[in-house]
Amino acid sequence: MKCQNILAVVIVINADWHIFYQPKDVGRYNILIFGAILVHLSNPFQALREAAALIRDTMIITDLVSLPPIPQLPGLMQIGTSDPPIGHIHWWNYSASAFEIMLRRLGFGRQAMTLHSPKAMADRPPMVTIVAHR
Repeated sequence: MKCQNILAVVIVINADWHIFYQPKDVGRYNILIFGAILVHLSNPFQALREAAALIRDTMIITDLVSLPPIPQLPGLMQIGTSDPPIGHIHWWNYSASAFEIMLRRLGFGRQAMTLHSPKAMADRPPMVTIVAHR
C-alpha cells in the first residue's frame, strides 16, 4: 500500500499554522496522525474537531494514558497533577476511553485500540494508539 496525502501533527508545528485554526487553503487529507501531542494541548477536543474537518477517512492517535479504566467514568480526563518533565507541559491525564469517545463524537466510529509501553523510553510509560475511521 502506498502512503500519501497524510497530515502529521507533532510537537513542532509550523509557526504559520495554528493547531486550533487551520488556514482555509491547507487542503484535505486521507489520514491524520496525532503523535503524543494531545496531552500537551490545553483543549485537545478542539484540536481534534478542527483537524477532523480536514480528514476524509482515518485519524490515528498515539498518546500517554495515565488513568486506569473506571467503568463509571469511561471518558475520564483530569487536569495534570504531577510536575511535567523539563521542557514539557502536560495539561491532562487521560483514560484510553477518553480518546475513543472524542473520536466517536467526531464521526470516527470504527476504531482499533492498542495499549503499549515504548521500549525506547526509559520509564516505559503506558500509551495508547487508536486507529479510527469514519
